[in-house]
Amino acid sequence: MLRELEEQRMQKEAEDDRSAVKKLEQPCEELRSALYEAEDILDLIDYHQIKNKVNDCDDDINWLHYLQDAVGACIKLCTSKSAALFPISRPPPDSTDPNCSSKSAALLPISRSPLDTPAPDPNCSSSKSASAAPLPISRPPPDTTDPFPLEGVDIVPSLQRVRSFYQLACFYRNWSYEVMGITNYKDAVGACIKLCTSKSAALFPISRPPPDSTDPNCSSKSAALLPISRSPLDTPAPDPNCSSSKSASAAPLPISRPPPDTTDPFPLEGVDIVPSLQRVRSFYQLACFYRNWSYEVMGITNYKGSDSFLTICAKRKLRKRIEAIEEILNDWKHLCTESHQSHLSNQERSSRWNTISSNYRQSIKPVTKPTVFGRDEEREVIHRILREGPDDHAASSSNSKCYRVICIHGIAGSGKTTLAQYVCDYEKEDKDKYFDPIILIHVSETLRADYIFHDMLEEITENRHSSITDRRELQNKLKKELRGKRFLLVLDDVNDKNDQEQRDLLSPLDVGKRGSRILVTARRTDVALRANRYIQISDLDKEIYFSMFMHYALEGTSFDDRDFIPLGRKIAEKLQRSPIAAVIVGVRLKQNPDITYWRATSNLDVLNSTTGALLWSYQQLDMDVRRCFEFYSIFPRRYELERERLISMWIAQGLVKTTNAREEDMEDVGELYFHELQVCSFLQLKRKVNSDTSSGEYFTAHDSLYDVAKMVAGSDRVEIKKGIVQHISKYVRHVCIMFYDEVFPEQILELANLRTLIMCYSIKEMSKNDFERVLMRLRKLRVVYLDLQDMRTVPACIGELKHLRYLGISPSLNYNDITLPAEFAKLYHLHEFSVTPFVNLQFSSPAKMGNLVNLRYMHTWKGLDIPNIGRLKSLRNLFRFTVRKEKGYEIHQLEYLNNLRGRMFIDCLDNIRSKEEAVRARLADKRHITDLTLSWGGDERSASRTAPVTEMSSGPELQMQAEVLEELHPPAWITSLCIREYNGTTYPSWLSVKGVVQQGEFPAALQILMFWSCKGSNNPPMIGERFGLLHHLSITDCSWNSLPANLDCLTKLDILTIQECPNIQSLPTLPQSLVNIVVFQCNRFLTESCRIRGHPNWQKIRHIPYQSIH
Repeated sequence: MLRELEEQRMQKEAEDDRSAVKKLEQPCEELRSALYEAEDILDLIDYHQIKNKVNDCDDDINWLHYLQDAVGACIKLCTSKSAALFPISRPPPDSTDPNCSSKSAALLPISRSPLDTPAPDPNCSSSKSASAAPLPISRPPPDTTDPFPLEGVDIVPSLQRVRSFYQLACFYRNWSYEVMGITNYKDAVGACIKLCTSKSAALFPISRPPPDSTDPNCSSKSAALLPISRSPLDTPAPDPNCSSSKSASAAPLPISRPPPDTTDPFPLEGVDIVPSLQRVRSFYQLACFYRNWSYEVMGITNYKGSDSFLTICAKRKLRKRIEAIEEILNDWKHLCTESHQSHLSNQERSSRWNTISSNYRQSIKPVTKPTVFGRDEEREVIHRILREGPDDHAASSSNSKCYRVICIHGIAGSGKTTLAQYVCDYEKEDKDKYFDPIILIHVSETLRADYIFHDMLEEITENRHSSITDRRELQNKLKKELRGKRFLLVLDDVNDKNDQEQRDLLSPLDVGKRGSRILVTARRTDVALRANRYIQISDLDKEIYFSMFMHYALEGTSFDDRDFIPLGRKIAEKLQRSPIAAVIVGVRLKQNPDITYWRATSNLDVLNSTTGALLWSYQQLDMDVRRCFEFYSIFPRRYELERERLISMWIAQGLVKTTNAREEDMEDVGELYFHELQVCSFLQLKRKVNSDTSSGEYFTAHDSLYDVAKMVAGSDRVEIKKGIVQHISKYVRHVCIMFYDEVFPEQILELANLRTLIMCYSIKEMSKNDFERVLMRLRKLRVVYLDLQDMRTVPACIGELKHLRYLGISPSLNYNDITLPAEFAKLYHLHEFSVTPFVNLQFSSPAKMGNLVNLRYMHTWKGLDIPNIGRLKSLRNLFRFTVRKEKGYEIHQLEYLNNLRGRMFIDCLDNIRSKEEAVRARLADKRHITDLTLSWGGDERSASRTAPVTEMSSGPELQMQAEVLEELHPPAWITSLCIREYNGTTYPSWLSVKGVVQQGEFPAALQILMFWSCKGSNNPPMIGERFGLLHHLSITDCSWNSLPANLDCLTKLDILTIQECPNIQSLPTLPQSLVNIVVFQCNRFLTESCRIRGHPNWQKIRHIPYQSIH
């Protein structure tokens, strides 16, 4: 229903029917709000289920540790006579004592916590009943944490009593632990086993009744305290002739069926223990029994979690919201029947198109570099204009500027950016290099001189200089780079008439040679930096436009296009010669080469306008892909987003859907969504930078498509510009702050249902106090991306954001350390924590970080220095893992982290104590890792690089290193491998020709192989000819006497680097494919012989074009 209303609203938007649009907005907002609220409730239920699983896992990890400290108390308590009486609150109904109550009430002490029960009344006959049985507990158990946060939940007062049931369950469970003497209230059977197998059974008198028992069906008081002869679930009905039938052990238990949660936690099979230890099982079963009894009384059938009551309340609230949604649907149903026939026909066509689109989606291929049509003449005109005027190759004088400004202007989608890029590429191909440097900058919607300065420095120096934040310092740095040079600066899509920013932008540019030029593209001439000349972009010729349209619609297809040409001409005529419409509609038609589809499209009137054509193309996208594109409208116009970050935010918002969660990875599905948007030109690659943490690809949307995203997204998002905050609708769920001015707007803090909060382009960073206010008041946030100042410690209140999935914080560059509080580990839904890679993360509670079971990415070069990282099975990136001998940091922590991808550095491998440990790492199963470094030394052990190195002794430790490396088999699809500080006596078989040969059992895709400081043997490894893709081999600071003898079989090798290897004196036969060789600070004989014409070493490198011998 919501999607149908949104479709109608889009249609009315395209028809510019404002009254109909306004009429449809309210039901869309109501339905979307109800949908968000339902998702939040389900999300909260899921959060508490994860919490229960995490807590159970914590108990398992600490199982033996708690038990070690409890054995002494166990013996002492079990051999004692009795403990304090613990009567439950009221007697049965036959009592005449006014202080006693009915039996049923005694069974359910809900009037107060059982921990607050007073001493028994000796005059009350029920004091001997089941409810008043003496319970052997020496002190109130501490495990009484209230799991039901009822504040703010609208429930009937009687449900408040449910707290007591939970406390009663905790009491009975802890009572059993008290009997065992487990003071830490955690299970500890390992130590009990150890004790009982070494001590006499007499020290643990629980296997037989006491000597004073005369009734064979009854036992004494002490025996009643310890009902260990059988499971409490098998307790028979009480004997009325037995006086002790009123004791605790024989009390009737109000349970309708055996509770299912009786999984045996004590696997005793194969353990040689005394028979008395078998009785320990009963204590655990007794605890489960009493706990589940309380749950039975509550009507909770799921015995696995203590948050069942919260789940019940959440479901009840969800049911009410569903009823409200149904009322909304009924209220607005008539809107969906208006214009039914016309809309139905459109819907049918859309359904047919989507069916065809789905059939061809798998064959979608990326669009190649755009071909420019009909702009050659204009390019030549601009080429001449750029060279007009005086040019004496001198610096500018004080009375004139060294540059002139030329402006290309026209409406959105008319091809201005394409023409500017065409001119730029043409000038770069100029053999005379008339302009150097040539800089192309895509300007954001809000003009920010600082951002442009950073972009310019990155273009000139390949370094963004992000550490420079002062504008004056940036200007001086830019002046230094431009001084005395004739530059061409292209500023694409200037749209902000900010005089001060424009003056600051131009101020450092007047330092080059005369003849420098600034080429600006803009929609209006009044924002064009006071240009010296204006060029209005013209419409394309009709036939050229048709050729361009058919190029995008049919290029690369193999079918007969004769039937498609007349339909293509009819469609092109409708598009009003709009270049952006030709590209978007043409690409969409190319994905659906069906003549019926083309014919139906040619009859659509909606294509008669650019906006209508773009809306039509948008509607052909898959439903989930549409929602992902709508999400882009949260960001400012022309904002550049990394591919990986955008996909992560889609996942955090629940926009990426998988049909089979076990077989489909959300990142892979998100990549498919992104691929479709890129292929269909809804997202366009703007720049690519070198990055070790991501693809380095930044994308943006064309202005016209951005307008479409804004149009279809509705009114649930808002931008805060220049500090002006007007009335914000209660339906807003996404906020982008483009201007932060010391104080965070109170209106935003009142949006309790806000889902997204991001900062873009803001000059000032958010204060720590405002960040804490955001975390305390906006509890439903799912995506947070903020620039922060003075951020050394993340506030503890962040643990209350139970819906948070994506957290990105960019701290001030002056602070390299950030401490995460213990509460950070409560973010069970967190998928990604994004900080700048150079930030060093400190953890207040490292052991608890393993609770982040959904964590996929945490970007930090120093890795996650936490124990038991193997619990984070969803983890995708781990740049560094340091092996230690202490528990929780072993190499086998990597065993199940098979989702790891990208780059990984494993160091301190000398802490592995056996090859069996190395096998458990299962490196070969981590098929997504592409760059792997294996290091036997840490940062503190830098290998010395002096003097010739002799072969080291082959002791047990060195032999162990060889065995470990043999088992650390890298993944088959790895492309880069580095082995550092390895001192083993031999090299692994998977590197040599003697190893296994089955495809997939060796890294056949390896392209880069490096050896650093490998000094265990003077003999080099044999590098098998199976490495047919290897193109770069590097040997640095190794003790080898020679290079591998079979290098000539590596037919793709083009780079060979040999550095600081003092023992190598001769070269083997080298492959003819080598293009570059470097010999640096090696044996003097090797260096000199490579320069002596006719020497064998010289002969072996003479075919290599680029040589660097030093």
